[in-house]
Amino acid sequence: MRTRALCTLMAVGLLASTTTALAHPGAALPRAEGRERTMAAAAADLVRAGVPRDRLIAAGLLRADESGSSSVIVVFGPDGGSAIAPVGDLDGNRTKDVLETRYVSGSQPTNLGMYARDGGTGRLLWQRAFRIPRNHFLFALPLRTGSGGQPGVLLCDLAFVHKSAEDNAQVTETSIRLVGLDGRGRQLWTHTESGTTSWGGGGMTLKHAPGMAGIFTGGERRPDSVLLSIADGYRPGSSDGGERPRGTVQPIALDARTGKARALGAAASSDDAFPSVQVVSDGSGDGRADLALIAPGAKPRLEIRRETDANPVWVTTAVALRDGAYVHSAGRLTGAKVGGAAVPDLAVVTEPAPPTSTDEIAAALPVSVLPAPSNEGTVSLLSGADGAVVWSKPGDGVYTVERAGPQLVPALGVTTTDARSDKEKTTTTLTVTTYDAKGTAVYTVTRSASTPTSPDAAAWDGVAWVTEAGHLSGTSAVDGVAVLIVISGDSFEFEQVVFAGRTGKNLPNAHDQPLWASTTGHGDDLASTTVKDGITVTVRRGSDGALRFRRTLPGTEGYAAAEAYGALLQPGRCADVLVNASGSDGRRLSAVLASNGQLRWILTHTDKDLRPGTVRRAPAPHPRCA
Repeated sequence: MRTRALCTLMAVGLLASTTTALAHPGAALPRAEGRERTMAAAAADLVRAGVPRDRLIAAGLLRADESGSSSVIVVFGPDGGSAIAPVGDLDGNRTKDVLETRYVSGSQPTNLGMYARDGGTGRLLWQRAFRIPRNHFLFALPLRTGSGGQPGVLLCDLAFVHKSAEDNAQVTETSIRLVGLDGRGRQLWTHTESGTTSWGGGGMTLKHAPGMAGIFTGGERRPDSVLLSIADGYRPGSSDGGERPRGTVQPIALDARTGKARALGAAASSDDAFPSVQVVSDGSGDGRADLALIAPGAKPRLEIRRETDANPVWVTTAVALRDGAYVHSAGRLTGAKVGGAAVPDLAVVTEPAPPTSTDEIAAALPVSVLPAPSNEGTVSLLSGADGAVVWSKPGDGVYTVERAGPQLVPALGVTTTDARSDKEKTTTTLTVTTYDAKGTAVYTVTRSASTPTSPDAAAWDGVAWVTEAGHLSGTSAVDGVAVLIVISGDSFEFEQVVFAGRTGKNLPNAHDQPLWASTTGHGDDLASTTVKDGITVTVRRGSDGALRFRRTLPGTEGYAAAEAYGALLQPGRCADVLVNASGSDGRRLSAVLASNGQLRWILTHTDKDLRPGTVRRAPAPHPRCA
């Protein structure tokens, strides 16, 4: 799954009477009217299907402007209202704390509440509230803002304000305001970038348009840096014939401790395509992530730079790059080394066709992006040491399996997605092929999902992808989650399976959710939740499906949805289990269970106000962990 963007967030955008998936112009969920309820439900399923919660603290809601011409729905958690997620040790007691984020209900959100809580007890450490203006998207992320790498919070405010038409063009002012908070919730700095996006003649023109591009992780003893992109250029619409996009993108890094901005070298540019920048794995061997500048077109150029001094690590012009191309970590496959230290290789995904959407929200929101739904592109494996092309294969997505096959050889997963429809049924097909470092196929597995073709469907579509699920099977192979969605009119099918990276075959309890953590110390686990007669959390061992625990939370009857995921809160211990739940009556619940299922604490509140809520504690001992 693509990781070009800042955080892993599934989103669905409703633009006028058109429904499309946010974050990438080529990723199309069905274009049809009246899909709001179905697509919101689909987005909730996507979130539960594969989002690593330790990368995401919150999401938000952007409502339509006065004309009703633009609306974006972003779903997080079981019902988009509130959730807790680990944020680091804020109070210095050697236990990681959690940040609860909460959006009040109503016709539109008016406030975002943030509550830092002790991870072991739920005790409130501090709280902040922020008003959400109309046409703003507000969320928070964990960020190391301390000089010694101490944890803090990054508050992101993305705004899309429609202006009056100028010269027959619709103009939108886009802005990003970032606020750095320390571990006590105190404001350290603010930084704002703004520009315009205009539509005219079927195309989109960007002028100093800001975007979120990623976070350079500083490590335990250094602050992080935030990567912004500033774009200028033109992207043609579908009515522009053979005209090509063109533009420049300037990367900017913000010091998470001070907010000080610095340009990371010269801009990436292209005369016949639209360039991009993103964070990639460390190829320079300096212990920090690097920067990729991608300039597609007739003269393709991929440059990797160090974040610390913006000096180039290597440059290649040997791989074909079309609009929308991106870079993904491939793991250590070829044995590439820099200065005697092993560095990860890179996979470059070149999509099958240029993007056609001119949605500025899709370009700016920090969301994970889906691979193109049909037509094969190309996946190329590049040496992390010098960018040399090792091999290229047909495909439109990548899966970092790291090891595959009976001998667990170094390998990379390549995905191909197809969507087809006839009078009987509409089908989405996902094929995963793993290749070793020489380009030899290790295994190929194909999955499909179908739904009856709706006779009155104005449109149909399908998407599918694979994302990494951790080491569920207990081997060095990274296991995966395959997600398939197919829609025809009002007919909808969603399928998710967890499979072994070594073989591609389904694991036991394959329809459970990855816990993204281990409660035993011997491989990651799976989790499932039910809400009948109270919220029940079941955790199973990923390798064989053996039951770890099944726990029903006391006094939780009447909730409508719940989810569970793991978090390492206590040093040297196994993962605790975090639970978020919502009720149709506006009730919200968050809880933390020990690795053996014993309740540590539970928080309840409603979505009507921003009061802290009620915490009940049931201190559970930390069981021994291998």
